Amino acid sequence: MRADPSSLKILPRYRNLFTRRIASPFTSVVGSTSPPMLMNSDFFSKIPKEKKSGVGKTKYYTIICSKVKKNITEDVERCLKTYNPDQEPECFVQAYYQRMQTNPNLDYDNLLNVCMDFFLAGMETTTTTLRWGTLILAEHIDIQEKIREEIFSVLGADGRPSTSLRNRLPYTNAAIQEIQRYANIIPLNVIHRTVKDTSVESIPIPGDTLVIGHIQHVMAHSPVYKDANEFRPERFLMEDGITPNKEAVEQLCPFSVGKRQCAGEGLAKVELFIGLITLLQNYKIEPVKGRQVDLEPIFASVLLPKQQPLRLTPVTV
Repeated sequence: MRADPSSLKILPRYRNLFTRRIASPFTSVVGSTSPPMLMNSDFFSKIPKEKKSGVGKTKYYTIICSKVKKNITEDVERCLKTYNPDQEPECFVQAYYQRMQTNPNLDYDNLLNVCMDFFLAGMETTTTTLRWGTLILAEHIDIQEKIREEIFSVLGADGRPSTSLRNRLPYTNAAIQEIQRYANIIPLNVIHRTVKDTSVESIPIPGDTLVIGHIQHVMAHSPVYKDANEFRPERFLMEDGITPNKEAVEQLCPFSVGKRQCAGEGLAKVELFIGLITLLQNYKIEPVKGRQVDLEPIFASVLLPKQQPLRLTPVTV
């Protein structure tokens, strides 16, 4: 969908709807262990608070998704109002709708579901990572300045960021990787299931077993990431400060691992890279005078940063 002015006005509504619920005390119970699966279990229908509100019996997560889907449906309808079959599609919604006319396997409900997948799997996780990035860099001004110095040496004040420049911005890229490791917004990622009997290091695991990959243990306790509680982009670079540290990069797994890892990994990396560079190219991020940055997370379906003010000052050359 296009980012037109009317859509931009709706983004706060999405954020308030979704963040308010994933950050609620109820969802804090489950942390980030695949809330859709856990919230729809019989366990939650027995929680007194949820019984009183009627949510436990009517499936808490389903209610959340139905509200989000209602908003997405309105956006899709808005896009389709300007669809012209004689012109090139202007956005994903129009392109999908065009294919629907000739492909019987595509339908309107699936279009809504795909758009919802884009939002649930991509928007909230990427924006949350960027929010963490701004807070962390406000706390570490020296690192922020080092990133900005590298950006200006390659792009200048007006150059447009591109992923083709990634190899020329090694410290910036390392800082983004460290933000992902340090924030680790989905510490247990999503639940998987074995489709047949298998084993891990000689330990038998029956088929149809739910499996949780403990990504937090890798990010925070791997011997590769010494002093894991410290924010150090240098850990992803060799001593020359240019060559990527292959071992550290390979251990990084914010998108999970294996065949079921996040399908949007490539897009998310592009968004984080371009988004952070654009922000630092234009603004200096600082704490508000008299206040300290609070990096304690809110435990929800993703680890959210606490809402707090920051001071953004335009960068002058």
